Amino acid sequence: SALVLFARLCFGSLELLRKSLQRRGHRTLIYGAGDAGELVIRELRNNGAIGLLPVCILDDDRRKQGRQVHGVPVVGGSAQLGDIVERHAISRIVIATKKLSPDARLALRTISTAREVQIVELDIALNNVMPAELA
Repeated sequence: SALVLFARLCFGSLELLRKSLQRRGHRTLIYGAGDAGELVIRELRNNGAIGLLPVCILDDDRRKQGRQVHGVPVVGGSAQLGDIVERHAISRIVIATKKLSPDARLALRTISTAREVQIVELDIALNNVMPAELA
């Protein structure tokens, strides 16, 4: 019984390793560890066609730093942006917060120009697809 459990755990671990090695895409930093950041990570993990690989998260809330969101580490705040982009070989940044300070926006603009990092901002909108009279 214990041997069967051990074997299942081993095969499960190997499957996780295989999936993580198959992940491809632009190395992506997520800016924002809140609900929107979590949503972005889930979508990027579930939809490989997007071509973005979530590598790490930046959040200026020190309480979130050092934690993980769906296995992706929150590695620092905007003050460490340049170092983190270089250390993790980041080529894309997804802004997943509405609470971005002017200083953080300036840092993102500077890093984008200096290191040729593409920046994308998450914009969630609910649109009415069917006129109310047809519903």
